[in-house]
Amino acid sequence: MRTDNIVFGVFVATLLALGAWLGYVLAGYDKLVPYKLLNIIGIMYSLFGIVVLAEFVTKSEPLKAFMVHWVAGLLLWAHSVVPLGVLMGTGIGHALPSAALTAKFFVSFFAYSMVVLAVLESAVFNPKFKQFQVLATRTQAFGLILLISGVVAQLVAALQDFNA
Repeated sequence: MRTDNIVFGVFVATLLALGAWLGYVLAGYDKLVPYKLLNIIGIMYSLFGIVVLAEFVTKSEPLKAFMVHWVAGLLLWAHSVVPLGVLMGTGIGHALPSAALTAKFFVSFFAYSMVVLAVLESAVFNPKFKQFQVLATRTQAFGLILLISGVVAQLVAALQDFNA
């Protein structure tokens, strides 16, 4: 077995374990408020987007390549695997107070993520269009996708807060 395959398997197993731990912890909250969790996710996305678009990244070819090849790939896999781990964690802690709410939130988040990840995959990680072949364009697209996703998540959280 190749070392790359072993490292990848450990990486996926770590993401699953992280998701399971997160799901179990969130399921244990007495009153989990999904819009607050969505706001935290939105802030994290926005911060990552700002870092990707920061001048010190845009002026460095190695950092741009790292963002496009490694960080975007990590994000793709994390968004695919962590929600599945969360479902495992809520399944383990199914009797905890917020287990159903946590599972419902992450199933919805997983569905939303698939749309964003499809754009991310086709524009940044494995560009399908000619205009996204240039590394600088891919880095800018990555930062923009993260920033827009973060702001949209925060706006949805704010609207949910109004209705709470």
